[in-house]
Amino acid sequence: ASLNASNKSDSKEYCENHDDSRTKAIITCSKCGYLCTECDKYLHLSKKSKSHHRQLFKTAESSLVLIKHENMCRAKLYWLMCVVDTQSNKAIIEFRSGFNAIAPDSLVCRFCNDV
Repeated sequence: ASLNASNKSDSKEYCENHDDSRTKAIITCSKCGYLCTECDKYLHLSKKSKSHHRQLFKTAESSLVLIKHENMCRAKLYWLMCVVDTQSNKAIIEFRSGFNAIAPDSLVCRFCNDV
């Protein structure tokens, strides 16, 4: 019985849509189970599944991924992505829609306290 319980807790860490037992899950869906970022995007594209109740893991909310490729730098949070071209010094910031409840409440300007 304890073996069964430990397998169940381990499965929470991995995407149920992948069969590799290596792809980490970052979100849980009430209908689809534990999913990685890519599976979450793909499985929730349709109108039917967009309304599924999903909860982001606390560790994934604040994890930051930095990618540097030639002249481009990318910083990714689950709910935000920032891409910077280091040659032209131009940047694009993209907020992920539909995750206002998950994004931190501190999305106010630190200088003027406006939203």
